[in-house]
Amino acid sequence: MSNAIKTQKKTIGLHDICKKNSKIPITNPGHKSSKIDNQMKSLELLSIKPETDPDNSLTCSNISVPSNATELTETSFLDKSNSAESSSLILDTFSQSSASKLIRRKIPRAGHLMTPRHLWIQSIPPKACDVVLTFTKTTDYKTIEWVKSLIVDESNGFSLSVNVQYHSSTDSYCFYLTASFHVLMKAAQDVHLPKKIIGGGGLREFILSEMNIFEGIEDHSNFFTMQERQTLILYVLNTLRVQNCDWLTELVESQPLISECMSNGIIEHLFPVHENKTLKWLRIIWVKSFFSLQPLDKVCDYFGVKVAMYFAWIGHYTGSLIYPAIAYSTFWFGFGRQLDQWTEGVWFVVLAFMNVLWLTVYLETWKRYCAELAYRWATLDQRHQFLLQPRLEFKGHPRISPITGKAELWYPNWKRRLFSYFVSAPIIGLCLAVVFVLTILQIKLQDWWDSYIETNEYPTYLSYISKIMLALIIAVLDDIYNIIAVWLNDCENYRLDTEYENQLIIKVTLFQFVNSFLSLFYIAFYLQDQERLRTQLAVLLITRQLIRNIKESALPYVLEQIRFAKISFDLFGALTPSDGPAKPNGERVVSQPELECSMFKL
Repeated sequence: MSNAIKTQKKTIGLHDICKKNSKIPITNPGHKSSKIDNQMKSLELLSIKPETDPDNSLTCSNISVPSNATELTETSFLDKSNSAESSSLILDTFSQSSASKLIRRKIPRAGHLMTPRHLWIQSIPPKACDVVLTFTKTTDYKTIEWVKSLIVDESNGFSLSVNVQYHSSTDSYCFYLTASFHVLMKAAQDVHLPKKIIGGGGLREFILSEMNIFEGIEDHSNFFTMQERQTLILYVLNTLRVQNCDWLTELVESQPLISECMSNGIIEHLFPVHENKTLKWLRIIWVKSFFSLQPLDKVCDYFGVKVAMYFAWIGHYTGSLIYPAIAYSTFWFGFGRQLDQWTEGVWFVVLAFMNVLWLTVYLETWKRYCAELAYRWATLDQRHQFLLQPRLEFKGHPRISPITGKAELWYPNWKRRLFSYFVSAPIIGLCLAVVFVLTILQIKLQDWWDSYIETNEYPTYLSYISKIMLALIIAVLDDIYNIIAVWLNDCENYRLDTEYENQLIIKVTLFQFVNSFLSLFYIAFYLQDQERLRTQLAVLLITRQLIRNIKESALPYVLEQIRFAKISFDLFGALTPSDGPAKPNGERVVSQPELECSMFKL
């Protein structure tokens, strides 16, 4: 580290000025005049101005800093200390009552948690940011500049716009990435992006030479949706290759830049930025409108085809369940309890036949509805696998494709098969054997526990403890095996995302089927205890549903509150209330990419 960088850590930053008082001059007797001059130049670079900008400035006593104060230029990129301290000032003071101010003076950190979340932290949408790329804390400046030079390089025809930022909340540098309209059009042509044509006629693959036939081409800002822009930027990033990095010996030349940097601890995250306006609309029209139809087209435009297709299936399946629910409820509440055993058995057979008939009709109607959605979203026609782009994590040897004539990465199939036969298959078999042994031992433990309760005349409800333990073991084994399955799939190194997902589904489905139903099959066909089977099935269904709800709903909510609280401490906890003017709504704001980056970090 150079002496200039070392001395920068000793200079007074904006954060220290605001914590004291704006009337205190920016001086430090312990520093030389040259250091003070450098500090004043840094303040000029950040464009400090009087607090007269109510829209895009942040007040701390009598100093106002624009919300883009953390933007780094080529000359100020290495000035980490000044940028780090100034970025923490993107916030506003609250306009609170005297009692609240008094409490916050006494307890400056805990006071922020006494305010509702929608007041004490709000994000500012980015002006020119579609994708955020974050670096690890240990990444040096030379490497960051090298990555930036590859991203902005125009030699390959794709040059992204990079806005370098420093996030004080995570103590890391990041890139705010976007692309010009011309670059997006070139990428759309390469990925064969379907777009609407003028005058109807459905969708057609985008061609740059025929761009005038596409609907909305004159509106550069809205021609591509947010999801399409982010997909195209990801495609451009995937085309970048490692080159000219002699000091980074761990990186392999000609390999994908992003995946190599991620696997070697240079890049930490790569994620798209949300669009608050669209999310708010979806929350009102989709999430909160329980009985309204799903806006599947809007969901597809924002989240992509896969997510939209999933929710389309959920809606179709839920609606189809109405018919068997009516039939079974009519039978049960109408005359199900008034029949003798023989007649009840006949009706059960009839209902089972109706269930099979309903299932057949449901599958056919879903196939038709799925084909309709696939045509509407232009996913019916699938290109040949050799014409598709490889996934980001795919590793291979560079060669010239015999089909397209372009440079590509190639991985021999015999290596993949060798790993599958001699590594993946034995590990999966070992996991299934572990499941079998643990299930048998748990059932034996249930027998011993039931006899122990009966012998000592304990309450009968204690017998459910061992059954609940089996459900917990099944859930834990599922989580452990998911990690193993992902690792095996990564080692098999599939080229396409579809191949990777299909193989992962096969591995996970095989294990989950054995893990979930082995105990039921053992009780039903080996022990042949129907009463125990009924009890075990009920315990498994209820317990696993509770575990799933906790993991998917309760736990994310709790973690979100903890993360927001930590972000509040990191960004606002060191600030004390001020009597100076604040925004009319009393909001504290932070840039949306920084907020999302902080959520990833925690």
